[in-house]
Amino acid sequence: MKYTLLCLLVAGTAGAASGEPIMLNVGNWTVDQTDISIMRGDKTVENSTLTECWPTEEYTTLNMADLVPEGCTAQEIAESATGYNAQLSCTINGGSFSGRVDARRYNGGDAVGWSLSLWSGISDGATEDVISSNYTIAKRVGDC
Repeated sequence: MKYTLLCLLVAGTAGAASGEPIMLNVGNWTVDQTDISIMRGDKTVENSTLTECWPTEEYTTLNMADLVPEGCTAQEIAESATGYNAQLSCTINGGSFSGRVDARRYNGGDAVGWSLSLWSGISDGATEDVISSNYTIAKRVGDC
């Protein structure tokens, strides 16, 4: 998860948010991630898969703050025994964005899924709506 969370941080995510962390089980995990963005009508899709060892709680703890981009504020946070979701209000690079973050633990902590979506209504004649979504599904596949 550290690798996956690092990818999110590199993409500009590190905002503050509350919410109980999602606790997962230690072990080898396969992570499938899809990033989709549309800007000026051009669509880009990137997929990645990796398997790595998450050997301690540091690796298997997913906090909402790990998923909320810098410049965003989480609002209307809803929590359950297995996860959380929140609406986002953001100012990124001077642009206003709305969004949503969702994360859920499954199979007693042996699987997890999360998503982050951001969109804007920028209209300056040269720029159309901007949409960006990240979908990640991870499954524990054995011991390290």
